Amino acid sequence: MAESDYRVTVQRSLKRRLRAEWRTTPPKTDKSVRTIALTDALVKELEEHRRRQLEMRLKAGADWADAGFIFTDEVGEPFKIAAVRKIHRQICEAAKLSKAFKLKVSRHSCASALLNDGAPLKMVSERLGHASIKTTGDIYGVVDDQRQREVSERVGQLFGIGKQ
Repeated sequence: MAESDYRVTVQRSLKRRLRAEWRTTPPKTDKSVRTIALTDALVKELEEHRRRQLEMRLKAGADWADAGFIFTDEVGEPFKIAAVRKIHRQICEAAKLSKAFKLKVSRHSCASALLNDGAPLKMVSERLGHASIKTTGDIYGVVDDQRQREVSERVGQLFGIGKQ
């Protein structure tokens, strides 16, 4: 299978009210339903995760809650937010990121990093599931100083400024 053949489709959101059952709901907008291409490396990691999950399932036996989720705790339930935050902290520590780097900021940082690296605004917008590229640009389009300098240099080149 070619690398471009791997995809994941985001089609539901997981919700849980305080001390209530988990439920899935449609995403906020029609554009939030989206298909994202995966790399071979990510597919390999997901396959390894699946193997570990099957081991957990065998260990849990009849206690396994088979709701079909990809990321679960040791009995097949979706992670509680405290567990997600703990995992996020571990990832941040491994990456030597500040403890101030909060989970909610991860989405913003990823989008900004992609845009600063030259990813097209439309592609980042689709990845995030935004209804409009305006939303993506207005919220996530933080441009770092280096990119600002690069744009200034391009303007100079276009108009012959700074040439010897």
